[in-house]
Amino acid sequence: MPDKVNQATLLDYTESIYSGPGGFDRYVEDASYSDEFEVLRMIAVHIATEKGEITADDLREYCDAYDIDIRKDKRIFGAVLASLQREGFLRKAGYVPSKVPTSHKRPIAKFVLVRREGR
Repeated sequence: MPDKVNQATLLDYTESIYSGPGGFDRYVEDASYSDEFEVLRMIAVHIATEKGEITADDLREYCDAYDIDIRKDKRIFGAVLASLQREGFLRKAGYVPSKVPTSHKRPIAKFVLVRREGR
């Protein structure tokens, strides 16, 4: 996957992983063989699509639930969401207290997926 992708490519790619056998769950299983940051971007779009919103805690919980081992610093979750915001995939929709105990309910950004015409 290229370093920079446009919105249509990211959303088309995310939608296409549902069509094959096993869909998104199969894709997540293959995550250990892919670039970690790009995999997290795909998962973030999936969560935002399913829930209507996403936080770094949501991304962390998803990775824990599917035993996706994050080899980088845990701050990568916020960095993934910030990159999607910078590229126009997500927009900030306020703040919520973090559920991570070591964060002591510190406010974290909540994002929503930016819908494009025809999507």
